[in-house]
Amino acid sequence: MVSAKLGINLKGPAEVFIKHPDGSETRVIRRKKGVVQQRNDVDLLNRDEEREMVYACPPYTASFNAMLKERKEKNSRALVNAVLERMHAESIPLNVITYNSLLERVVGASDDIAFELYDEIREDSMCVNSNVQPDLTTYQLLFRACERKSQYHRAFHLYMQMREMPHIVPDTTTYDTLLGFCAAVKDVPQALFFMEEMKKNCVAPSVNTYNCLMGALREKAPYEETLRVYNGMTEWGVKPTVRTFNTVTGAALIHDDYEMAFQLFEEMKKQGVLPNVVSYNTLLCLVRQRLDYVMGRNAYASVKRTREQQAHGMKAISELTTTLFHEMGSMVVEPNTFTFNLVMEILIECDDFGVFDIYRMMQEHYNKNNNKTSIIEEKIEATRMGVSIMMAEASLSLDSNKIQPRERNPSIDSILCSIDVNKDTSNAANLAGLPSLDVIMGMDNRKRSARITANEMQPNVDTYRLIVRACLHFGFAKHCHYFYNAMLNEGLGPDYNFALLMETVCEEIRDVEKAFAVLSHAKMAGVYIDVSLFNAYLRVLAAVGDDKLLSILGEMELGINSFCSQPDVETYNIVLRYHLGLKHYDAVVELFDSMYDSYRQVRPNADTYLWMLQTHRAMNDVEAATQLLESMHKRQIPVDIQHYHELMRVYVQAGDERLLQVFQQLQNGDDGEYQYPKVDVICFSLVMEYYVRLKEWDKLDALFHKLLGYPDMEADVNCYNIMFDMCLLCGKYVEAKSLFNELRMKCVKPDLRMYNTLLHIFAAAADSAMYEVLETMRMNHVAPEASTLSILLQYAEGRHLVSDAVARNLFWDPTTDLKGLL
Repeated sequence: MVSAKLGINLKGPAEVFIKHPDGSETRVIRRKKGVVQQRNDVDLLNRDEEREMVYACPPYTASFNAMLKERKEKNSRALVNAVLERMHAESIPLNVITYNSLLERVVGASDDIAFELYDEIREDSMCVNSNVQPDLTTYQLLFRACERKSQYHRAFHLYMQMREMPHIVPDTTTYDTLLGFCAAVKDVPQALFFMEEMKKNCVAPSVNTYNCLMGALREKAPYEETLRVYNGMTEWGVKPTVRTFNTVTGAALIHDDYEMAFQLFEEMKKQGVLPNVVSYNTLLCLVRQRLDYVMGRNAYASVKRTREQQAHGMKAISELTTTLFHEMGSMVVEPNTFTFNLVMEILIECDDFGVFDIYRMMQEHYNKNNNKTSIIEEKIEATRMGVSIMMAEASLSLDSNKIQPRERNPSIDSILCSIDVNKDTSNAANLAGLPSLDVIMGMDNRKRSARITANEMQPNVDTYRLIVRACLHFGFAKHCHYFYNAMLNEGLGPDYNFALLMETVCEEIRDVEKAFAVLSHAKMAGVYIDVSLFNAYLRVLAAVGDDKLLSILGEMELGINSFCSQPDVETYNIVLRYHLGLKHYDAVVELFDSMYDSYRQVRPNADTYLWMLQTHRAMNDVEAATQLLESMHKRQIPVDIQHYHELMRVYVQAGDERLLQVFQQLQNGDDGEYQYPKVDVICFSLVMEYYVRLKEWDKLDALFHKLLGYPDMEADVNCYNIMFDMCLLCGKYVEAKSLFNELRMKCVKPDLRMYNTLLHIFAAAADSAMYEVLETMRMNHVAPEASTLSILLQYAEGRHLVSDAVARNLFWDPTTDLKGLL
C-alpha cells in the first residue's frame, strides 16, 4: 500500500511525499505556476502545436523520452518549458535521459537556463532513493553551454564536480574539449592538470589531445615544452595532422624560430599531410617577421646591416614570399583575404613592384567569384535570410522563456525589423548569443582586419589601404584616389589610419578639395576626428598656401570648429610652415614669439625650432640661427642631430666656415660643456657640399673616402650626387664610371638627379656606359623625364641613344605596372 502526504509551503511550491511498502520515500515537487502572457510570436501556431503534442504524450517518463528523441528541433525553449511544466505538474519523474534531452535544446541559450537545469538535476539526485544522477553526457552538454558563453573557467569548475562522482569516467573527447578551453584562455597549469588526470584515469590521448595541449602551451609556456610535446606524440606513434603542424608552426612564429617553422613545413609534406591556408599564412607571417632580422630593427636592432646586406635580404624575402604564394596554387590551396593582404604588405616593404601583380590577381579572383555568385544570387540571399531568421528565432526561443514562465520578449517581427541582413547579420547573432553569419560561412567583416582562417577572398579596407600605400611608395600618388573611390563604391569607409594615409596622399598631390572629402568620409564612417588627424588635413592647406588655414586656426582657438576643438603645438608648427612657404618671414617670427606668451596653452617644441632654423636659412640670417640654437640649450629644449643639420645648412648657404667647427664638435661628441649628438652621413654630405661651393676638390675627395672608411656609416645617394657633380665639373668621367660601378655593387639606388648627371658625363665623353645607366634606370623602375632627354639631345651620342632606346624599348614605362588596374 502506498500512502502520501501533502507538504504545504505558502511561499514555495507544493511538495508530495510518497511512502512505498518497502519503507522508502519519494519527494515530488509541484512547482508554482507563473502568469503566462499572451504570445504574439509569428510562429505561435507551431509553438501551440508543440504544447499540444506535449500534453497529448502519455504520462510516463519513457514516453516523454521517446517524444524528445523523435523531435529533431534544437534550441526549442518552448518545448523545454512545456515538458517541464507538465511533468512537474503531474509529478512525472524525470530521469537523466530526460534532463539530457532538455539540456541539448538549451545549450545555446544566452542566459543560464542550462545551468539551472543542472542545479535541478543535482537537487533531485540528493533526494532519498533518487535514481537521477548526472552522467558523462550531462557534463559534455554543460561544457558546450560554457563554450557558447565563453565561460571556460566555469567548465573547469564543473569538471571538479564531475570528478567527485565515481560512476562517471571521462573519455578522450571530454578531455580534448577541456584542453581546448585551456588553449582558449591560455591556462597552462590547468592544461597540465588535465593531462595528469588522463594518465590517472588511464585515458589514452588522441592527436586532438596533443593539439589542444600544444595550443595552450605555445604562448605561455617555454617554447621547448611545445616542442617536447610534439616530439613526444610522434614517439608514441600518434600521427600528426595539419592542425598539429599549424599549432607547432604557430609556436615557432611566436618565438621567432624561422628555421624550425620551415623544417616543420617540409616534414609535413614528407608525411603526406596537405598544408592548408593557415599553414601558408603562418609561414608568410614568419617571412614578414624575418624582415626585422634582415633590416636589423626592432628585436634585432643591435644587429648592424650594411645597405648591401639589406638589399640582398629584401630580395630573398620577396622571392620567398612569391614562391610560397604561387605554391599555394599548385597545392590547390585557395588564398584568402589575409593571404593577399600579407603578401602585398611584404612586397611593399621589400620595394617590390610585384605588389601590383598580386593586387591584380586578387581583383581577377574576386571578380570571377562575383560572376559565379551572381548566377546563384537569389539562392545565397535566401540562405542568408534563412540563417538570419534562424538566428533570430533561436534568440527568441532561447531567451523568451525561463523554466518558470515569465513575460515574453518582443516578437520576432520586431527583432527582424532591426536587422538589415543585406548589410550585417552580426546583430542577429549577437541577439541569439551565436556566431555571426559571416563567421558561420567562413567570411570576414570587410571593415576589419582579415582572419587567418577565413574561407573567402574579398578586398577589405586593409586591401585598399595597402594598394594606396603601394602607389604612394612607388611614386604613383596621383592614382591613389582611384583605389580610394573604388573602396567607397564597395560601401566601405576609411578608418582612422586610412584617413591619415589619404591626407598624406592629398598633401603629396596638393589637392585641398580631396583632403576635405577624406575628412568628411571619415567622420561619416564614425571615425573620431582628433587633433592629429585634423592636423594632417591642415598640412595639405599649408602645402598649397591656402589662407583658409588661418581662419580654421582662429576657430580652433575659440573652440568653434566643427571637426576639432583645441589646437596643439603641431597645429602651430603647421602654420609656421604655411608662412614660411609664402615667404612671410615676419609672420613666422611673430607667431613663434607669441607661443611664449602667458595666454598660450602650448609652448614651442623641438620641431618648432626646426621650422625657425629653416626660416633663418631662407632669410640668410646666420647669426639669428646661431643664437636660436644657443637659446635651445638655455631653455633646456632637447637639441638633436636634425637641429644641427639645419644650422649646418645655414652655414653652407652662407659659406660660413663655422660649419667645420660644428662638424668637428659632432665628431668629438662631447666638449665638456655640451653633449653633442652623434655625427651622421647627412653631416658629411653637408660638409661635402660646402667644399663643392668653395671648389676644394682635394678636401672633398678626402672627406668622401674618410666616410667610406667608417664602420657604422655608409655614403648615401646625396653623397654620391655631390661626387658626380664634381666629376661633371672637372671632366672626370673615368672616376665617375668607377663610382657608378661602386654604388651599384653597394646597392645604392640612384635618384633621377644622379641618372641625369651620369648621362651628362657619359654622353659628353661618348662613353657606352650610357646604356648601363639606362639599364639600371629600367631595373629600378625610374622613367626618364624631360630634363633627361634635354641632356641627351645636346650630344650626338646622346641623340643616337634616345633613338635606339625608343626602338628597343629601353626606357621604363610606368603604365606597365598599373596596366589593367585603372
